[in-house]
Formats: sequence, structure tokens, C-alpha cells
Amino acid sequence: MATARRERNEFVHLLWEFKRELAKLDDENEINFYQFANDQSYREELLEKALQLNSRKIKKIVQEIRAIDPATNGHSFGGQVDDAAAVQNNSLALELGSIAEKANQQRRSPMTLIIWVLLVAIVGGAAVYVAMTFGLPQQIAAMTRNIMAKHETVSGSILQSTVWHSDTIYTLQGLVFLEGDATLTIESGTTILGDSGSALIVTRDAKLYARGTESEPIIFTSSQPIGSRQRGDWGGLVLLGNAPLNRGVSHIEGIAENDPRGTFGGSDPTSNCGVLEYVRIEFAGFEIGANNELNGLTLGGCGNASIVRYVQSHRGLDDGIEVFGGTVDMRNIVISGAGDDSLDWDMGWNGRVQFLVVQQYSDEGDNGFEGDNWKQQPDAEPRSAPTIYNATMIGSRDQQQDQSAMVIRRGSGGTFRNFVITGFPSSAIDVADEPTAALIETGELSFKNMIFYSIGKGGSGYFAAETGDANKDGGFNEEYYFTNPLNYNRFGINPKLPILAFSLDRPEFTPDADSVAGAVTEVASTPVNDGPAGGEFWDRSANYLGAIRPGAGESWLVNWTAFPIN
Repeated sequence: MATARRERNEFVHLLWEFKRELAKLDDENEINFYQFANDQSYREELLEKALQLNSRKIKKIVQEIRAIDPATNGHSFGGQVDDAAAVQNNSLALELGSIAEKANQQRRSPMTLIIWVLLVAIVGGAAVYVAMTFGLPQQIAAMTRNIMAKHETVSGSILQSTVWHSDTIYTLQGLVFLEGDATLTIESGTTILGDSGSALIVTRDAKLYARGTESEPIIFTSSQPIGSRQRGDWGGLVLLGNAPLNRGVSHIEGIAENDPRGTFGGSDPTSNCGVLEYVRIEFAGFEIGANNELNGLTLGGCGNASIVRYVQSHRGLDDGIEVFGGTVDMRNIVISGAGDDSLDWDMGWNGRVQFLVVQQYSDEGDNGFEGDNWKQQPDAEPRSAPTIYNATMIGSRDQQQDQSAMVIRRGSGGTFRNFVITGFPSSAIDVADEPTAALIETGELSFKNMIFYSIGKGGSGYFAAETGDANKDGGFNEEYYFTNPLNYNRFGINPKLPILAFSLDRPEFTPDADSVAGAVTEVASTPVNDGPAGGEFWDRSANYLGAIRPGAGESWLVNWTAFPIN
């Protein structure tokens, strides 16, 4: 029995390796893993086709599979491959693939991880004991807790300080409000599921403390089974505070106007909305009404005492992250597959951002950035003027899409430095109207030290033509401004991002070590202001362009991010 089990485990491992290596060669090679493991004719057909490929590694794996395949060697290790059934049907077990892939990147054995998952399925609690005794990898320890987790439904209001524990999966039903001066603390490794029509709203005097870790992130995701999830399955996460807006106190979109719990804004620039650290938010952003959607993450009037770092917003229906006023800062942010804009701001946001990855998809999505001050009063104070350093912005490359890297309009200022921008099919940066273009002259809006590559029609139309009705910026010439040598911007130079920078389910964003993104120009490459006295925000060692240091052996996205398709 033990020998048969070992052979079955090795067989599953080889099948998974085959699937993974085939996908590396061609993204279109999609395998039904359950059928591959249990249908001999389907398996042989795929193996035979794979032998025609020019890959020694694939051929070696095929030989190893056939050596222990019960369909070809005349013996059996009994029954169907249970692992494959689990991978096909069990939502939690489906995470095995990405975990095994990451473990392999870290030179851990995927076979070891698969065996641990099998142990959990077979002996339950005993596996947890063994794991703690012999040192189970942290990713699998978290997965073990999920398999054995308790379940709790949350609805209505949270009126007193509460802790959500990692041994419990929480399901949100309807709009859940954290109210008054209550705090909600979420342990690392906790999973929160959102039913249709649900959202978590932290009102402006309450605080959320969601501190995950690199190996045990906190995950907000859809309650639908893996494989059936999609944008807008649930509402998302909303944090409200008392920091200044350019229109006094306002009401957040997505919450009924007559509900006072939706109000935000005030006079305290240090207003603390809490902590988001190592947090993923997936498949959020349902539509409340026409032009009234929630986002993956909404920050309304949050101040600079809030901590928002290592946060991913993935496949939201509306914006990935939308910021309404305030002074909130963000670091190490990933926005992938937003249904509208990746990062959207207005109402006088004056925060700082460093290390930002934006990836727009071709199926949906508008601009990388959409920055506003106020449509009715473009010069309203405080003026939106974020300071953003070290961003990598990846467009869809789909010539049928209308996507620009940035649209800055309605009087928004801003300081943008050290960007790598590629793949946007419409244009690079559009300074969209006269009040905004005027800020270039005053220095309240500036763009320097950027690489623009493969943008616009044919890959070299960096700025859209503006004539007739399209000329709304008073004749401001983007091309003349951005190509001015004093701005140190570079055009048409390949930043040597990996091919997988455009992959939807396993992207890689680290440029090659010899990328021009590693060569800073004469302009100061790091910010000169650190913000509030006594607080350090900027990483001054980031003397490169883009979100990730070229040639980095391991990027800051490893372990805690994920890019599920559904």
C-alpha cells in the first residue's frame, strides 16, 4: 500500500510538471488536469503531441510519466488519481498549483508540497501536528488551516472591537459596517469571502488593522467557487477617514446618500484609517446603480497616519484603487486587471506612492491612472497633487482598446518620477484640459525620468493627435513637453521586461539586469521630502526606474500576490 501511494504521488507530480512546462512553451496549451490524470486516451494523445515539441525537458518528463503510468507499464496503484479530482473540484486545493509554482521558484520541492496536501486530506488534524513538528512550509500551513477552518457569516454592523482569526473563514453578507470607535483586527492568513452585494465599510471613526505577512497574506475574495469567480462578485473594501477634501465633508459613492455611515472627510491630515499590509482584494466592485460602483479598494479621506503597503487589487469591476481626497500614502502596490482605471483619484488627494505595479488587461479596463481635482472647480484647494515614484505600468497591447497610461485632468497636479511605461494602445500621457495644462507652467504638474516603449498605434504613437474637438487643453503639446531633454524621458528604448510581463495568470515584472531602467539620469532619482516630521517614507536606495530593481533575484511581489483568472 505504501509503495502504491508513493508511486501515485510521483505520478501526480510528473503530470503537474508536464502541465506546467507545456504552459511555459505556449499559453494556449491548456490541460484539463482531472481528465489528463484519469483518461488514458486523452493523456496519451497529449504526451504524443508533446514529443513533437523542441523541448528536451518535456521529452524527459514524458518518458518518466510513461515509466510509471499504469496504463502503459501493466500494473496499477489502485483507483483514480484522487489528487486530480481534488484539484478539479475542491476550491481550496486548486490553490496548490500556484503554491507549488512559487515553491519551485524558491527551490523547494513541489513534490513535497503535494504530499503535504495529501496528508491533510487523508489524516486531517494529525497532519497539522506533523507539520508543526517537522516544519511544514508556511504556505501549506496556511492552506492546511483553510481546509480545516471553521466558517462564520458576518452581516449588519460591527459595533465593538473584534478580532477575526485565521482558523475561521468569514463570509460577508450585505453591507457590513465597522462603526463608532470600534476596531477590527484581522490575523495574518485569514480568508474573507464576499457574497453578492456585500462589502466591508470602515466608517470614519473606526479602524481596520489587517496585518498579513509575506507568506500568510490576508485575502478578500469572492464566495463563488474557484473557476466561477468574476469581476463584481462582491463589493470590496472601503476605508473612510477625517482627512481634508476640497469640498468639505462628502459622501462615498456606493452607499445610500441618506446613510450617514457613508460620510467622510474633515480637517485632520493625520487621520488614521488603520493598517492594510500584505492584503489581496479579488473580484470586487459590484454596481450599486448607474455610474455608481464600489472599487476593489476605496480610500475616502484617509490621512497619512494610515498604513497601506503590500496591497494587491485584482480583477475589480470598476477601479482597482480609488482615492477620494485625504493624505494617505501607499507603498508596494499591485493593481491587476481592473475593469476601469487602475488608480483613480480626485477631491484633493495629496498622498505619496512608491513601488507601484499596474497591469491592464485587454478584456476590460480603461486607463492606468485617471487623476482629477474637481470637475466643477478645477482650482479648488487642497488640489489633488500626489507624488508617485517608481512605477511600472503595463498596458494590454490590444489595438482595439482605448487605454492610455495616464489621463490627468480637471485641475489635478502631481509629481511623477522614475516610471517604466509600455504596452498602452492609445497613448502614454494625456494632459486633458486647459486648467491642468496650466499647472505644467507653474511646476505643480511634472513628469520626469520615464521610459516609454511600444505605445500607441504601431508602437510608436506616444501621444494622441489633438485637433478640432479633440483639442481641449488649450494647445498644450504633450510631445514637445515630454521630449524636452530637461525632463530626462526616453522613448523607444526597450526596458527589457520579461515576456511574462504581459501574462495574465503568472506575470513577471523584473527587468533584465542590463536594462536601461537601471541607469538613472542626471535629475534627482529619489524624492527630497519625507513628509511628516519623524516619519520616513521613501526608500532612497531605489536609484532605478520602475517598481522593481533590474536584475533583482526575487521581487517584492513573491509569495503574497496571486493572479487568478476566475
